[in-house]
Amino acid sequence: MLKVLHATHSSRLLAPVILLVCGVLVHLGFQTLLFQPLENQIAQHSAAPVSQPAVETKSGYQEKIQEYLGILARQPNESDRVLVMHQIAEKHAVKIKSAQYARDLMDPEIRRLQINAELVGSYPNIRQFLRELAVHDLSLSWDAMSFTKNTSTQEVRLQIRFVLFSKA
Repeated sequence: MLKVLHATHSSRLLAPVILLVCGVLVHLGFQTLLFQPLENQIAQHSAAPVSQPAVETKSGYQEKIQEYLGILARQPNESDRVLVMHQIAEKHAVKIKSAQYARDLMDPEIRRLQINAELVGSYPNIRQFLRELAVHDLSLSWDAMSFTKNTSTQEVRLQIRFVLFSKA
């Protein structure tokens, strides 16, 4: 009877030990399969030398400024550019509801014309208008834009701030 109790008792203890050993082996296998390749990749990236960004020389910077000023010099005057903006809007069935203009000098050679405008039209038409305007005017930038949509009419209202740069 004692032998039977001992055999039953030891088999009850043996099952959790076997499960524990299997769990440890599975854990080590996963660690080797999953984490080791990641550790190798991390080691490769940390061992690679970090390249420093190229430092712009003063002469290189001046060359870029002169190139940009050349682009600005070839742009039509501001009033012609604003007129073209209105023509492109009309072409794409975009209404310019309102516009406010402010001019300032960025430096002695570059002038900024800031235009805050409210545009109305369908979203595809507004998108086409903006795309054509960007292709047509190389020294135009958009500082901010905010869209709202009237769900009943599908009309889109765009508040936008354009900046036209020109040579002073």
